[in-house]
Amino acid sequence: MEEAKQKLYLLSALGENGPATVKIIEGLLGGLGAQIEKTEDLGPRELAQPVKKRHQLSLVSVFFALDGAKLKQFEEQLREEETIVRFLLTSWRAPLEEPKTRSKTKKVTANV
Repeated sequence: MEEAKQKLYLLSALGENGPATVKIIEGLLGGLGAQIEKTEDLGPRELAQPVKKRHQLSLVSVFFALDGAKLKQFEEQLREEETIVRFLLTSWRAPLEEPKTRSKTKKVTANV
């Protein structure tokens, strides 16, 4: 019954050390009873604008299922974590295996 309330989310986070950031996020999610679907350490990235005086940070992505009532608590824990500099949390509706593509169809209007 509890799994029916869980939604799939994507967390993209910038941290000082990629593998350490993934372990911290997995620990926070495990403490809340989340089911981790997929983790990706995308490595260090040069930033267009400095973030907290840093020009390079590691980017990690974590797909997870969590009860919506616990999401606010998870966000507060992320804000308190010093090694996670920035994060973006979004809901995910597509299957994880589905490739990310954009439609290439253009709308053509006829001039009459």
